[in-house]
Amino acid sequence: MTSIGASQSIIRDHLPPAEQEIVLEHARALLARYRPDDPEDPAGWAAWSRMVPHLFAVAPDASGDHDLREMACDAGWYLIERGEAQASARFSAQLYAQWQKTLGPRHAQTLAAARDLARALREQGDYADAARLYERATGEAEAGLGPDDPLALRLKHGSAINLHLLGRDREAYALQKDAFERYERVLGPRHPHTLHSANHMAVALHALGRFEEARDLHEETYARYREVLGDDHPDTLRSANNLAVDLRTLGDHDRAHTLQIEALSRRRRTLGEDHPHTLQSATSLAETLHTMGRSEEAFRLQKETRDRSIKVLGAHHPDSLHASRNLTNIQESLRHSS
Repeated sequence: MTSIGASQSIIRDHLPPAEQEIVLEHARALLARYRPDDPEDPAGWAAWSRMVPHLFAVAPDASGDHDLREMACDAGWYLIERGEAQASARFSAQLYAQWQKTLGPRHAQTLAAARDLARALREQGDYADAARLYERATGEAEAGLGPDDPLALRLKHGSAINLHLLGRDREAYALQKDAFERYERVLGPRHPHTLHSANHMAVALHALGRFEEARDLHEETYARYREVLGDDHPDTLRSANNLAVDLRTLGDHDRAHTLQIEALSRRRRTLGEDHPHTLQSATSLAETLHTMGRSEEAFRLQKETRDRSIKVLGAHHPDSLHASRNLTNIQESLRHSS
């Protein structure tokens, strides 16, 4: 990768304008050749971390190289998976704005940039802007690529998650159910995207008060995730935590606690202490500890998590507000019991 860094320096500081584009295209082609693997797999994150600064430097939004543009879409997704939604939003917004003009609003890579941007907005708690983008991009994808296209389904799936976060759970369930049924038909029941959809359909069922159905679907999905992606994959761990919430709601506190302890430990190891998903896991475990009557443990964990969440996400992020509310509830319980 040294030659890429050298090319960037030459482009910026030394080459006359007539030669800059030639060298820039060479750097872009070299980057695309070394595109890392699946941005959702932590095993490839070290390679992505090395590549992303170089990718930023070669203006992929202005490139005519299809493979480099594809890499840019994956980089936007990697940044979200790594817990850097703000950086992804800035990068993906630039790609989306430029490609709408040069590639058109229904081009697959324009829509992939929209998918990245919408999810980055969602991860930052900007659900209203995310909803508008999801709705627009899903319509463009279904019109341009077809309603069964995997990218159109990813946008529909993401839109359903966002509707749940807006509290529009009946709409979220209906949209996710449609996405799941199409995924199952197009990609099969064990494909990771089908499992993503099943996971969030179960979340929607829980929100609608259909707790046993949610638990059963989460049980099946979690087992399949472990078979397909392994115990340490972020999506497996998300599924484990969601299943634990169902179990806690249904009164199976011991199994919920065991699942959450393991999920939190694995998330700390694979994602880091300050990753948003690790913080979500810790808050969920604190809730279970409080429900079990272990409120002092819950208080200590929730306070540390609240403080980390404010540092990482800001005091007004929905996850920070949730952690703060939980901490207040635990404090009140401890005060009344003393």
